[in-house]
Amino acid sequence: MGKKKKFFDEYDELFVRAEGGDKNSLKPKKKVAESKPKIKPALKPNKKAKSTKNRKKVSNKFKTIGIGIVCLVIFLGYYGLKKIDSPLLGSDTSFESKSIKPLKIAGIKATEEIDYSLPLAVTEEENGFTFNRGYQLEIKGDWDNEDPEGDKAVLPSKEDYVYSKEVANLKFYDGRDFSRSAQIEISGNITKSFSSWLSDRRDFTKVYPQEKIDGIMTGYIIECEYYENSSYGNIYRYFVFPDGTGIQIRTSVGYDVKLDLTPDSTFSEFKKVLAIDYKFLSEDFVFSKIANESTDVSNIAE
Repeated sequence: MGKKKKFFDEYDELFVRAEGGDKNSLKPKKKVAESKPKIKPALKPNKKAKSTKNRKKVSNKFKTIGIGIVCLVIFLGYYGLKKIDSPLLGSDTSFESKSIKPLKIAGIKATEEIDYSLPLAVTEEENGFTFNRGYQLEIKGDWDNEDPEGDKAVLPSKEDYVYSKEVANLKFYDGRDFSRSAQIEISGNITKSFSSWLSDRRDFTKVYPQEKIDGIMTGYIIECEYYENSSYGNIYRYFVFPDGTGIQIRTSVGYDVKLDLTPDSTFSEFKKVLAIDYKFLSEDFVFSKIANESTDVSNIAE
């Protein structure tokens, strides 16, 4: 038995050496308990960092509110300026634009029974125009007419909306140089067709009636318009026949003329401020009755 035991011991020892191991390695290995990962304790909250973060949120919130307030103040300030006559803006946008009938306001109207079948017609002559109501308009100076297309007649009208018709577009010359222009229009009801558009509180239109010329109502109209710090104007001379049909001559005020006029300005002030324009309309357009001329319905321009 001792020899066998010795044999087996030597055999085991040789076997272990051949395998490059240790004799004890044949023994079953003991299980090693798995080591559990160490859990680090939770960090304590940084009260200082949290406070700083909160302050940033509050700061951003106040910045947003501040920007909103500034925008609101700017908006209200701009809107407030628009509601008043502001020299910065130059125009009163709070004014409600409207259309007015200056001749109607001035009390100009037909004085005789109206024959709605009798048109008002105009014919161009060498020195001006004649009208089939027995009147003529002599035009002085060097001029030519850029004759508008279409017929030169209108019927009397009782409609609420009446439109005038341009029958002449006159160009005046001083030697070879262009001087100014004027337009002549006729209307079937001049009291209703003549209107002015007021788009600014400072805008106004005023009628200055004059003495009748051979039974025909006549006068001047000043039309003032304002835009920002600039003013523009048109001057009209009108003639109204007894049936309400009429003629209007229009010319524009020069851009270099300062319109120092108001709705309360007198006719004398009107003539003084617009002396050149008034002289042009009053002296270069001579309206008169044609001698021994009776109303001729057949004298209608084609």
